[in-house]
Amino acid sequence: MRGIKDILIAPVDVKYDSTLNCLFVADLGLKGIAKVVGDKVEKIFKAENLGGLKFPRSLDLKSGLIFIADADKIVCVDTTLAERSARLVLRSK
Repeated sequence: MRGIKDILIAPVDVKYDSTLNCLFVADLGLKGIAKVVGDKVEKIFKAENLGGLKFPRSLDLKSGLIFIADADKIVCVDTTLAERSARLVLRSK
């Protein structure tokens, strides 16, 4: 984890995926979800095609999907963190 301390800015939630042997970290400073493998950030998901993540507060892993709670919406993405797989689950008015 020492290798990623300079990359993560303000982590607020973390989930471990035992199938992929990686961590998914919600980071307020990055305004996204970081996929951490070993001591390296492999990918950062920012939901740019859905208006971006302003305050990704928490995340949950269910059946190979990551559900991200943001300030005004809930977004779902698969564990590859591919923008094309992202979809909006719920948006507040």
